[in-house]
Amino acid sequence: AAAFGSAGTEMDAEKMSFPLGSVAGVPVRVHYFLPIVAGLSALSALTSSGGMLAVLVAVIVSGPLVLLTVLAHEMGHVTAARRCGFSPDHILLWPLGGLAYISKDSITPKEQIFVSVMGPMTHIPMLGVWAVVMFFVNDGRVTLSTHGMWYETHFVAIICLMMLLNNIAMLLFNLLVPCIPLDCSNILVSLLLLCGCQATTAAQVIVAVSIPVVIVLVGLGIWAFAAGGAMASLNIMVALWLGVQTYRLHKARLSGQ
Repeated sequence: AAAFGSAGTEMDAEKMSFPLGSVAGVPVRVHYFLPIVAGLSALSALTSSGGMLAVLVAVIVSGPLVLLTVLAHEMGHVTAARRCGFSPDHILLWPLGGLAYISKDSITPKEQIFVSVMGPMTHIPMLGVWAVVMFFVNDGRVTLSTHGMWYETHFVAIICLMMLLNNIAMLLFNLLVPCIPLDCSNILVSLLLLCGCQATTAAQVIVAVSIPVVIVLVGLGIWAFAAGGAMASLNIMVALWLGVQTYRLHKARLSGQ
C-alpha cells in the first residue's frame, strides 16, 4: 500500500519495526510481523509430515522470499510515485504488502489510482517468473496443488508453488479488501472522488465497507484458531490492526480532517 501523509501509521512503523537499509535511495524498515510470520510458519511445518525439509521450506518462503516479494510490491508504488513527481520517505515491509510512505504536496485521484495499482501489479510478473521456474523443475508441469509432490523429490517445485500462492494472495488481498491502508481502499476513494463525491463522503463509504470486512476477517481468524491453525493468531492481529486503522479514519472524518 502507498501511505500519503499518514502520521499515525508512520508512528506505529517506528515503534513496531527495525531498519534494514535502503533500496534506490529509499530507507527500508521491516515490521516485526514478518519474522513472526516466518516463526509461525516454521512451527506449523513442524506439525506436518514433511519433517525438517518442510520447516526449511517454510522458513525460506515466509522469510527472505516474502521479504523480497513485499519489497518488489512497494518499489512498484515508489516507482509510480516518482513518475508522478512525488518523493518517497521510507518503506515499511509487512506481510500484507507493506507500506510506502510518500511525501506529497497534492495528488489527483487519477495519480492516486496509478500509484496504488502499481504495487499489486508487480505480482503479475513475479507470478510469471515462479511459473517458469516451476515449469522447468517440475517436469513441465505448473500446478497450484501439492498432490504427488514430496519434499525429498520436489523441494524447489514446492517452493515455487508456495510463492505462486503467496503472490496470488497478496495480489487479491490488496486489490479486493477495501480497508485502510490497503491499496483497494485508496483506489475506491479515488474512484469516488472522480465521481464527484466529497472527501468526507468517500471516507464514510470506506468506514462502512471496512467494518463488515474486518468482522469477517476476525471471524475467520477465530475459526482457524479453533481449528488449530498456527497462523490464526497472526491473522487475528492483522484483522484487528485493520480495524484500528478504520477507527482512526472514522475519528478523522468526524473531526473534519
